[in-house]
Amino acid sequence: MLISHWLTALRRGAGSYWFWLIDSADLGTGPGSSVCVEVVSCVDSVRKFVRGESMSFPAVRRCACVVLISLLGLNVLFGEKITFKGSPPQTAVRLFTDTELAKYNGEEKDQPIYMAIKGVVFDVTSGKEFYGKGAPYNILVGKDSTRAVAKMSLEPGDLTHDTTGLTEEELNSLDDLFNDLYKAKYPIVGYTARRILNEDGSPNKDFKPEDQPHFSIKDEF
Repeated sequence: MLISHWLTALRRGAGSYWFWLIDSADLGTGPGSSVCVEVVSCVDSVRKFVRGESMSFPAVRRCACVVLISLLGLNVLFGEKITFKGSPPQTAVRLFTDTELAKYNGEEKDQPIYMAIKGVVFDVTSGKEFYGKGAPYNILVGKDSTRAVAKMSLEPGDLTHDTTGLTEEELNSLDDLFNDLYKAKYPIVGYTARRILNEDGSPNKDFKPEDQPHFSIKDEF
């Protein structure tokens, strides 16, 4: 009987099965109750063995099964992950350095085209007629062009993440373009180091990935 419980524990996951046994034991019925009887019997056999009495083979087998089930039960603490309903899924986040982001500038024919705004890296390959090699806005890709987008500028001096000195109107325009154009049209593939890390290189505890439910996660990690 204990052998069948042990096999069931392996199939169902020892941790969840352990709790099921405990619950049924508390009720005084079901498998948990029968296992408790076996445990008591095992303890009694061990006590007799300690006093010098011989232990039968069934008793040895019973004790071995009790030990195995107990060890498997510890899996709930050390081996199994406990998840709670409603917990958001954890998704890997890709970090781009300036050097890495610069590789996706539209120069290579079979390589995706990436552009960062507010530290968020978008895959703008589907708009290659605007951002591809020789296209009118190609100068914006392969880098964080937040300031240029805010000012609607293609000046080299505006091709930067720095928003210092921007007017309120320019900042509002930046937010509108970021949310209504880029987030709506192009999938997010990662974030710049400035968005994820502090200046000293430590993780930014306030970082939160952007929500973009209408796109599936692009696995490029």
